[in-house]
Amino acid sequence: MNMSSQAAWSRIELIQPASDSVCPHERSGHRVVIDEGNLYVLGGYNPDVVDSDVEDEEELCKRIFVQMWRFNLFFRRWTELQMTGDIPQYLASHSASLHGNTLLTFGGSGIPFGTRSSQYIHMCHLHPSSTSVCWKKLPSLGKVPQRKYGQCQLYQWPYLYIVGGTTGFIYNSDVHRFNLQTGEWTCLWDSLYNEEMYQKSPTGRYRHEMVLHQKQLLMFGGGQALAAFPLDKIPYFDLVECVWKEHQTTPDLFEGEGDGDHSKGAPAPRRCHSCVLHNNAVYVFGGRDLRPQGDLWRLSLETWHWTCLLPASSSPLHCYFHAAAVTASGSMYVFGGVTWPDEGGEEEEERRNHNVYRVRLTVPPLQELVWDSLSDSLRSLHSPALPTRLLHAGVPRHFIQRLAF
Repeated sequence: MNMSSQAAWSRIELIQPASDSVCPHERSGHRVVIDEGNLYVLGGYNPDVVDSDVEDEEELCKRIFVQMWRFNLFFRRWTELQMTGDIPQYLASHSASLHGNTLLTFGGSGIPFGTRSSQYIHMCHLHPSSTSVCWKKLPSLGKVPQRKYGQCQLYQWPYLYIVGGTTGFIYNSDVHRFNLQTGEWTCLWDSLYNEEMYQKSPTGRYRHEMVLHQKQLLMFGGGQALAAFPLDKIPYFDLVECVWKEHQTTPDLFEGEGDGDHSKGAPAPRRCHSCVLHNNAVYVFGGRDLRPQGDLWRLSLETWHWTCLLPASSSPLHCYFHAAAVTASGSMYVFGGVTWPDEGGEEEEERRNHNVYRVRLTVPPLQELVWDSLSDSLRSLHSPALPTRLLHAGVPRHFIQRLAF
């Protein structure tokens, strides 16, 4: 697919929830996971839910949302899921990933940032027909990572990899591996206390993004309190040799019309962005350095060439501390985050949001387009009898399984 045809699909579309749906509070620092039928939101932070002059510690903790919400993509309805068991409490800038119907989360911060954080893995199972989840804290053996937040996690059975993050004061590029079968941690790379490893490490960071590709943990951007790191070179951790290396990318040579970020040929340095992997390509959206970004970039993992699909000057959404996830059919959903006010608009300050946006990263399969059209016609029929009616009408079962009541 050439750049112009793909860019034509890569527009940002606001997904309005059903008019009678409850909605989660505006937030940032949350994480999202997705299957073909539902978007799940875990945690988040909003300082405005508690008055700024409140000093009571218990009240201040309410700025962290110890919540999980489910957004059904067909009915466009939100449901808050009741959480039981060993519920994770530090749910700001934690990491999370979905494997089948198993959700895993690690670390995260509480209030105040830098003084309360987690070093545990929590697990639960997601069921589209259930309105509750039961959490379990996994036992930990071996060299457990320090308490931290802003790290990334990646999964390849039977291992969960935790990379980077911060204590709130110290940033690292450590690599830890957790064996989900034995419950044992192994430190593969110690960037803080091993001088030789420190010299060969990418700069310690948090709120970077990573993907797993051919036994390589690829790192995109990230930063520290007053810094953001570039994306023209991609640090990666080689799982075979257990050492950090680096990929050199090639720039997009297309010159955008007056768009400074675009004409550089690669995404500007950023942290607190989102990043998804689809069809052997990585898509980077938003984030911030000096100001929030709204551009969308594609990096081919075959050619290591950057392509700007949506320059910042053409984007309706500039945000950071948001979260994104992609379906198997190539629809990326973005939720929440801190948004930049429109120029000339009524808003004068950055603010958090609770909007859902969709970006089609590739031309959808014909079946998906037909399902979308059908969804628009049937969305108002929120009835338990609808799945049976659709099945009798010949709709494939895997589409019907996306419905949730």
